[in-house]
Amino acid sequence: MLILVGDRTTVLASECTVNRLNWVSIAQPESPIRAEVQIRYRSPAVPATVIPLEGDRVRVVFDDPQASIRADLSLVEKVR
Repeated sequence: MLILVGDRTTVLASECTVNRLNWVSIAQPESPIRAEVQIRYRSPAVPATVIPLEGDRVRVVFDDPQASIRADLSLVEKVR
């Protein structure tokens, strides 16, 4: 059960940083790429820009802010 006190906009985030990323179907990009990003198993994929950082990290900038992004979530990217 989710209990939200306050306005929904207080739980929205326009970007996040992902650590320990494994690139499976493509080589790790050297420049930003467009992708469909899924932050929860049952959530729909949403458009975002994936920006490579040092090591195995990326910054994900969502086209539209996403709700309740937490540190324990997985992220799946589908390159367009």
